[in-house]
Amino acid sequence: MYGTRPLVALLISLAVIAVSQSSVLGKPAAYDVLQTSPLDHGYDTKLQELVVEDKEQDDDEVPLEELTDDELEEYVNAEDGKLFSELDLISGKAALAAQKGRSKRWVGAAGRALFSAGRALARTLTKGRTTSSAGKITRQYHKAGDYQSAVRDFSSLNPSNPKPFTGKNGLEGITGQLGNKYTIQARSGSSSGSPTLEIFKNGKPDGSTVRKIRYD
Repeated sequence: MYGTRPLVALLISLAVIAVSQSSVLGKPAAYDVLQTSPLDHGYDTKLQELVVEDKEQDDDEVPLEELTDDELEEYVNAEDGKLFSELDLISGKAALAAQKGRSKRWVGAAGRALFSAGRALARTLTKGRTTSSAGKITRQYHKAGDYQSAVRDFSSLNPSNPKPFTGKNGLEGITGQLGNKYTIQARSGSSSGSPTLEIFKNGKPDGSTVRKIRYD
């Protein structure tokens, strides 16, 4: 019995020390320590790094000034494929919205071509020059026709908010929006004299491509 007294005393002393330390730290302090787990912080930091990295990748632009003429042509060809596919979807969605409430069985030639307006236009074009200046690219195309041809191609893509305008030297035109990303404009004339149809990103940001179709 006597031999257990030192052990009991030691246990009591340890308990007193633990209580005194607890009273010094208090619950809020201990709670804060638990909340700042190195594991938790490591995970949060890694997640933030991934988000930043993903944003940087989205914002990456092709350094146009470093491309050779052949590389620039390849780049614009790839961008063209992307654009005309986007126009298929944009024009198709606009056509569906205009025909809201139609019978599902309605098909016809127009129905079968609902999501192909962009590619249909592309097949009628002959590629011209591709130039790069001031961080922007201009890809030119040629097509037989006149200003009315340009207006028909304009209408085939189902742009929203079409508005007529009068430009310099009394030239007329019409402008509209393709989705919320692109502007489309048909003009009765240009510096070269030919009617044109232009498609470009809103605001013509750096690195963007202007597609200009000349009707002659």
